Amino acid sequence: MLQKICVFTFCLLTMNLTTTVGQTQQYPETISPEEHGAIGDGRADDTVAVQAAISEASNSGKLLVSKHPRAIYAVKNTIRLPQDVDVANFGTIKALATLNPIVALSAALQRPNGNKLKISVAGTGTNSTGIFVDSGINLDLEFSALNCLTGILISSDVEHCDIKAFVENCNIGVLYQATQDGNGGNATPDENNVTIYGALNTTDFMSVGTPGENERPSGNIKVYSEAAKRFSIVIGRGDFTLGGYIRGAGQLGDGGGVLLDSMNSKIVFDNITLLSTENAEGNWGLIVEQPAGLQGAMTLGGGTGGAWIKSTSP
Repeated sequence: MLQKICVFTFCLLTMNLTTTVGQTQQYPETISPEEHGAIGDGRADDTVAVQAAISEASNSGKLLVSKHPRAIYAVKNTIRLPQDVDVANFGTIKALATLNPIVALSAALQRPNGNKLKISVAGTGTNSTGIFVDSGINLDLEFSALNCLTGILISSDVEHCDIKAFVENCNIGVLYQATQDGNGGNATPDENNVTIYGALNTTDFMSVGTPGENERPSGNIKVYSEAAKRFSIVIGRGDFTLGGYIRGAGQLGDGGGVLLDSMNSKIVFDNITLLSTENAEGNWGLIVEQPAGLQGAMTLGGGTGGAWIKSTSP
């Protein structure tokens, strides 16, 4: 009886293997900047080749790839990526001049095939905006930005997205604009989920907006940061849940982990850890400069400003 069971099991495995081998895996056609003459060495001007490959991908439905995923495409003009282009295993786009932005992303509607979109950029120092996302709903986005004035600019029309950002040596890592349909009135909050990995930025995350009841950015923000020069997080407008691990913020002095400068913001601290620098005078874990509703849990330590929490709010 045991022998019959073994033989039957072997037959099933054989049938499954045959079925799997018999199937033909369908891979999308691809196009790369190299096929349009790109060098990808970070020095030669690849602007025309990169934009030509994007245009072909848009017109044909081909997948935009790099022949060498570590390629660095140097460009002199803004690269515009439309909503109908799918990207995979693409290299870094490096600015040869001041560009605002280096990459303009129209992410409206949704990505083809529902894939995660990954884009990496490098600026010339502190004069370029890295990636500008003008719109998008329910997207999965991953960005990297190095040496930019603003690493990633998220516009007011980006909503309900999962965004992962790696930002280094930027004045502002992620700049988050107020949304027209934020928490004010009966409007629906945008509630993006943003996770930031930052190093050596002046500020890792900043939210901004014009005062107005219907212009309140919102979302779940997690920041994992090392050595932000002023404040790791600056809330200039909006309602947020803040989490993560921030160490060594305030390298320039009179700074710290989180600055709340938004009137009547609602902030929930989701076990955020703020460890200020030990060797710069006047640093704080948390500074509150406007009346705000605060709740949740945080861990504070390491500050040398005389206290871990400072309030200048009336």
